[in-house]
Amino acid sequence: MNKIVVYTAIFNNYDWLKDPVVVPTDIDFVCYTDSDRVCSKVWRIVKVCVEGISPSLLNRKIKLLYPYTELSQYDYSLYVDGSIMIKGDVAQFLQPYIPMKVAMMNFKHPYRDCMFDDISLCIQRKSGNMGKLLEQSKKYKDAGMPLHFGLSDNKIILRDHRQTIGKRIMDEWYQEVEGYSGRDQVCLPYVLYKNHLSFNFFKENIEKNDFFETWPHNTVEWYIRYWRHLKWFCERNHILGGTIAYFDERIKPWLLKKI
Repeated sequence: MNKIVVYTAIFNNYDWLKDPVVVPTDIDFVCYTDSDRVCSKVWRIVKVCVEGISPSLLNRKIKLLYPYTELSQYDYSLYVDGSIMIKGDVAQFLQPYIPMKVAMMNFKHPYRDCMFDDISLCIQRKSGNMGKLLEQSKKYKDAGMPLHFGLSDNKIILRDHRQTIGKRIMDEWYQEVEGYSGRDQVCLPYVLYKNHLSFNFFKENIEKNDFFETWPHNTVEWYIRYWRHLKWFCERNHILGGTIAYFDERIKPWLLKKI
């Protein structure tokens, strides 16, 4: 049987740790954090020291490198961002993808397919160091990086630890992240292009699927832990019909104002 771990990283109280709604018995769950407040009945909590490195860069380091260092005893790892609520059976989600034996799988970005457009948007939103982003864009253009090569949403990443190319890709990906803007989304297309590889995308849409739901960072904890569990219980058991959706549409905007 394949050994599988789901892991996440939460630093600087940027997210609440969300227990999965469905917990498969044959999958381990690990959370890396710097906080004493993070607790769970599902996730194994691993404290990490952040001295000498920014919390955001440490998050990227764990996200990209830990499958081949701290989690190498597993055959597969599934990284989930701290903003993700696992609302479905992860084992069921992975079932069609494990036999494909690819080093990495990502979700397709729901809006863009070009890293240069993503860099432009980062500059527009001031998300990252503008100088580094411009330097990064020039480097990739000079290397012959084509437009519309593809773009992933990296909140969820599946990796096959037995594929040897995977570690090299992660090492190069992290080097780009660390050396430039810290934006992992704009770095991966270049790393794949440089290695004559292409994206392997999940067939599901990251914004609407039966297994994962993305919420803004620092979402109100009460909503995550209680209301949403009630919502999904009612949906799965066909209880209350449209009533639960009606209240959800009104509760969500109210909570977002409080974040």
